Amino acid sequence: MELDSTSKKRNFIYSLKKFILEELHDSLGILPIFDEFLPPAESQSEWIFVDIGGLNREVLSAFDFMIYCVTRRDYEGDNLSILSDKVVGAFTDNTTTDGLKRIPFYDADTKIQNGAMVVTECDEGRGGMEAPDKSKFSIFTLTARMASK
Repeated sequence: MELDSTSKKRNFIYSLKKFILEELHDSLGILPIFDEFLPPAESQSEWIFVDIGGLNREVLSAFDFMIYCVTRRDYEGDNLSILSDKVVGAFTDNTTTDGLKRIPFYDADTKIQNGAMVVTECDEGRGGMEAPDKSKFSIFTLTARMASK
């Protein structure tokens, strides 16, 4: 038996990638990397790495992912703070009474919207860490929830 489209991990991933490409890359000019944590060209001073996590398929499914905000040549971490604020801002909605961002949920095959994921958690944990190459990074753990069949 085939899963309902609201329970397919592929659709959660497709919807998240589409949102990040449209909202963070196209609108804010932030370079996203999805497939590996290798740094982009040396000339790139900031980017995000998106680490897709698990999907807990329930009546209210929970889709976990992490976003690493990374900056280079950012000695005091000011640019990391600005990048982090932009990323968190993209996953927050100040126009709603609950402040929760709705990410359009699509069927990856038909490209038809089939609801929305609600971002219920955005935890920075420890911010402002430094990598061996002196780049700075913060890790945000996010959870998006959606009614599933």
